[in-house]
Amino acid sequence: MKKYNINKKNTVILLYTILFFITAFMVYYGFWKANKTFIWNIDGFKQHFPAMYEFRENIRTVLGSGFKDIPFWNWDLGLGFNLSFIYTYDIFYWLTIFLPIEWLVNAYAILIILKLYLSGLFLILYLFEINIIGYSSIIGGLVYSFCGYALFAGIRHPFFISPMVIFPLVILGIEKCFAKNKSGLLVLSVFIATVSHYYFLYMIGIGSAIYTVVRCYTLKNECLKDNIKKVFYIGIKCIVGIGIGAFALLPNICMFFQSNRNITHKSIGLFYPKSYYKSFIMSFISPEITGKWTILMFSAIVIIVIPLIFTPIYKKYKYIKIMFIIMTVMLLFPRIGSAMNGFSDVSNRWIFMYCFFIACAVSVALCQIQLFKKQYFVLIAITFIAYLIVVIIFKGLDIEYITPILFGILMISIMYAERIMNSCKKKNVCKIILIFTVMLNITYIANCYYMPKGSNYIKQFVDNSKVIDKYSKNISDFESILKKDKMFRTDQTYFGMGNQYGGSRTVSNDGLVSNINSSAQYISMMNKNIYEFCDQNSLFNIKMLDSVIGYDNRTILENLLSVKYKIINKNESVYLGKGYEKLEENKDSILYENKNVLPMGVFYSDYISTEDYQKLDPIDKSMSLVQGIVVEDENIANKLNQIEPKIYSNQNKFYIDTNSDIELNENTIIVKEENAEIRLITDIPSNCEIYLDIKNVDKKENSSKRIYVSRKQKEKSILLSQKDDIYDPNKKNKLICLGYTDKELKGEQIKIRFADKGTYTFDDINVKIINMEKYDGFIEKLKSQALRNIEYGSNYIKGNINTTNNGVMFFSIPYDKGWSVEVDGNKVETLKVNSAFLGVPLKSGEHTMTLKFCPPGLKIGICITLISIVIIGLWSYAKRKNDLKG
Repeated sequence: MKKYNINKKNTVILLYTILFFITAFMVYYGFWKANKTFIWNIDGFKQHFPAMYEFRENIRTVLGSGFKDIPFWNWDLGLGFNLSFIYTYDIFYWLTIFLPIEWLVNAYAILIILKLYLSGLFLILYLFEINIIGYSSIIGGLVYSFCGYALFAGIRHPFFISPMVIFPLVILGIEKCFAKNKSGLLVLSVFIATVSHYYFLYMIGIGSAIYTVVRCYTLKNECLKDNIKKVFYIGIKCIVGIGIGAFALLPNICMFFQSNRNITHKSIGLFYPKSYYKSFIMSFISPEITGKWTILMFSAIVIIVIPLIFTPIYKKYKYIKIMFIIMTVMLLFPRIGSAMNGFSDVSNRWIFMYCFFIACAVSVALCQIQLFKKQYFVLIAITFIAYLIVVIIFKGLDIEYITPILFGILMISIMYAERIMNSCKKKNVCKIILIFTVMLNITYIANCYYMPKGSNYIKQFVDNSKVIDKYSKNISDFESILKKDKMFRTDQTYFGMGNQYGGSRTVSNDGLVSNINSSAQYISMMNKNIYEFCDQNSLFNIKMLDSVIGYDNRTILENLLSVKYKIINKNESVYLGKGYEKLEENKDSILYENKNVLPMGVFYSDYISTEDYQKLDPIDKSMSLVQGIVVEDENIANKLNQIEPKIYSNQNKFYIDTNSDIELNENTIIVKEENAEIRLITDIPSNCEIYLDIKNVDKKENSSKRIYVSRKQKEKSILLSQKDDIYDPNKKNKLICLGYTDKELKGEQIKIRFADKGTYTFDDINVKIINMEKYDGFIEKLKSQALRNIEYGSNYIKGNINTTNNGVMFFSIPYDKGWSVEVDGNKVETLKVNSAFLGVPLKSGEHTMTLKFCPPGLKIGICITLISIVIIGLWSYAKRKNDLKG
């Protein structure tokens, strides 16, 4: 029988592979047993899986067309969206393009497992490069693959663990440059990082730069001048790698600067709150998340690093020690967390690099157990005892916190046994026992976090039952209508999958999978113009960074934004805008059609100045937009007919009815019982749209609370977020549409229900109405000069229009610098109109208009890519020629 030497690289990789998949089975077995997928019910279901689906469909389209048709714009997501981010969402999605659709849910899970496996494998390859070969490298690989960050983010945001795979490759590439002057792997890994996601490229770049400087500093046997040359050489190669990936990088950077992600929303202090530092210690080897994405939850084996870090054990590997110390310090200050997050909000998503160096530090220590002095074991034991005391002080005898310490004590005992054993065979037995103890420890941590008896994280994941069908369940009988009318949008926010799966955010990107143009969107980089438009109109159902949950059923906004269809649950009543008529129904839902909807392109001959528009109350802004167009370019505006928008809103008189559960004192509401409510009683005239307007509403407690508003129909949920919620900053003014009525309503009740006890403050509460008598006339005027004979594709729109005056064409498409417009074959300038949308100046007459989309930065990115390829080619040729001469 052939004997395997654990100190041989191939044997190590084979054993790691076997042990990894055994550990993965133990860690994730509960998902299979509970019939759960790896698709998280919020971002996973609503964003990540649809993104993978869209990526696969687009790449298949590209390949099917022979690279002639590359989709860059998607009409199915909100008001339309730049698809640049889809192509760099996750490089592993390329593995799905030839899979049948029915395999995609399983592929989603397999890719997560594959990335975890590769992350540990590439760490092991790095350890090989620095001469750490053996069981210690296997343990290091497992510690890294199943660190807390991987366990939490791997199934929550799968693309968050892609940098766990890429970072070890970049560090390995740097190491090869220092040791052997070979740069191929570095260029390749930097290229992969560049085309994967600019967000993590930024973090990897900082981490790699720190490592390069530290490594240069520790190479004391070489000339400082030579080391600086190597650092310069590494920098040039990284720039070339980035340059090769510029075709993907630049469009995403341009997209970033058109989004809300580049805004810092609040000041950042010098230190975290005390609770952060306490949790930082508690969570090191226990199933607890510190916050701000500081996710540790390591196997207890990592504790050995702390007392040994300043001993001679790390003398040969001083750079590992220094990186561990630097990154530990970085985790202690919030401003560093902000800087590592692009100087935005505080987020330590770079924690994967910390996990990498901790795993390496563990391997460095374990490979030198024979050099451990007795006092080292004493130091380790004292550390565990001290940790135990801290745990008891803060957590008592909580089994979830005590058990990892017991695992640690067992590991110390095994390590000590290995140290004193004289027989190689017995030493190997100790090594095997230690590996399996680490595996069991990892499994315990994972199960404490995943399983119902622990944190029950598994509950947040989608059931494994016809997942793809869930995206189109409510439109299955209406597809022939909706897909035929693709240049209009469909609102599903009352009956979308967001309501079936998903916490506080009630919208998903159903349209990416169902291929229906949805009015809602949930995506990480929302066009900031759309956010500003929603904010100006006091739309309460938006998120600062990621989502628009429909348009609050407001008649005017839905017409302007080409929302023609609305799908609702049969069992729910809803607030329909003026002009909606029942079209069809099936077993579960009803399809309504909007008879007043405007096409995607309409013409204005009158304009409203930006100054006049900004002065309007939010309730009046939408009505002004059917009277005239808001143009920011004064040169264009001066050529148009300026009008002053007329006001059609009024305040309605009302009185308040309440009970003993609520105490109302001027501008304060004290809620004594959960779900207590107040009722506003008012008379509503006919032919008007009804609104509740709450000015500067807030709560004294710094916690998220919800209030619910209704008018004999479905409640609308209003979030009052906590002060530090950067995803949903606490906007104080709430304007809620409560539907249209064509009849006079006497004694109408508007209810405000408070889900939680507490003290709520406000400046004013009003019932407002918009008189809709003149509205039909405004709509008919816009319809009379609208784009017709429309043709469209993934990157273009084409149509005809006949105008009687000079004016501006409005398109209900988010303004993006990637759009170019030709009128009668001549290129014309584009404008930002109505605060957020694409506009084009147009003279009177019959015109053919063609709109084309190309992502900003793509062309120059391709040029940089080609130049970089030429540079690396010439460099390689010159080096090869020089080597032959040598």
